[in-house]
Amino acid sequence: MNRTLKRDLPEVRCYSAQPSSGFHGLEGLKHMPTAIVPGSYDERLADGNLWIETEDAYRMVRRANSPRAANPLLLRRCCATAPKNT
Repeated sequence: MNRTLKRDLPEVRCYSAQPSSGFHGLEGLKHMPTAIVPGSYDERLADGNLWIETEDAYRMVRRANSPRAANPLLLRRCCATAPKNT
């Protein structure tokens, strides 16, 4: 996805969002510095990293999906890997 976005819209910036530590409560997400890194992961695809605290992530999801939110968001975890060009 990042490659396509950057090809079609070169001004777009893509960031990885990772748990801030190896011990976290964000199910299914990896703290890449302490994880076994999948062969398909290419860190060059991200323009930067956002280090996310577990409680901050929980708060943001609740806030974004609140009935009081002006524009509720559909939030989902996205796969952050893409096959490397060989």
